[in-house]
Amino acid sequence: IASDGSYVIMGHDNGLMCPSPATAAEVPSSPGPVITRLGREWKVTNTGFSGMFSCDFTLGSCANPAVQPSDLRLLVDDDGDFVDAMIHGGPGLSFSITGNVVTVSGISTTHIGTQSTRYITLASMGTPLSLKGKLQAFTPVLYTQPASSHLTIGHDGIHTGTAELYDAVGKLVVKQNLASGSTTIITSELISGIYVLRIRTPEGVFTGKVSLAR
Repeated sequence: IASDGSYVIMGHDNGLMCPSPATAAEVPSSPGPVITRLGREWKVTNTGFSGMFSCDFTLGSCANPAVQPSDLRLLVDDDGDFVDAMIHGGPGLSFSITGNVVTVSGISTTHIGTQSTRYITLASMGTPLSLKGKLQAFTPVLYTQPASSHLTIGHDGIHTGTAELYDAVGKLVVKQNLASGSTTIITSELISGIYVLRIRTPEGVFTGKVSLAR
């Protein structure tokens, strides 16, 4: 600390320490692409500190232990919407992994200027940060689309959770537990139209649209 009143203070939103469906859609598209990022976001305020510091990120059990330091990047944004975040991987910035702890070293005023507040999170541009089969890397397969009497959803690797259908006005019309590998929803009593499919699991929520036709 160079002088009195110089400090860096951080806090986070208690998000997942692995990717989530919501964060998969909130990543910068260039230069890239960013494959995945952590669900947790940190707010960092720098008041008069001109040196460098490091941060440790303890990955959750849903994170991928095979991720490599060379894959990692630090996302820095000025408003918390990471679609237009700056992607930092060097020079001056380094990443190391010990067990499930990722250490980012060399964070400086290049990344978070003095007298400023920024939002940061950890991302990967190579090996996904999520484990294979987790919802973070999951897109359901709709085997009967458009559906008539039933809708079958493939969700390999996802075994716990619920599948829900909502009609055009947002009313929940079907809710059932996920089966192993795939789930079939009976739709014979539903009218034709566009429905919202929502799959809820311990790892997060997937939302998409499906068409029912007679």
